[in-house]
Amino acid sequence: MPWDLEQERMKAFQFVEKSYEQEKQGLKKLKLQQTINIAKDEISEINQEFQSFLHKVEHLVVFQELFSEPIKALMQQMLESSCYFLEKNYSKDEINEMPDDVYRQVAASQERRKEVLKKLALKYQL
Repeated sequence: MPWDLEQERMKAFQFVEKSYEQEKQGLKKLKLQQTINIAKDEISEINQEFQSFLHKVEHLVVFQELFSEPIKALMQQMLESSCYFLEKNYSKDEINEMPDDVYRQVAASQERRKEVLKKLALKYQL
């Protein structure tokens, strides 16, 4: 079979295009992970500031008697759920196995996650 210049050009072009797409997908994944890491850093900062707030008001009797336990429990739950919310990305198989009502909730949650991560990426110029 004789060497076909046009066919070899097409093979080279396809190889370069495939490599470019793989690199582009890798960069998207890297940027997503960087954005998630920034979000987790912000959550950590929120926790530090909350601990500082607690330290400042722990001596108050009203705080101790009425606010301390509920606000600590709520904040702990919010911090944990925020980390999970930002890190969780559902696979296609997981999505396909969900009942419709769960799927709608997850879709709304993932849309909100996308919005938050997009705002972070814009703020930190990723």
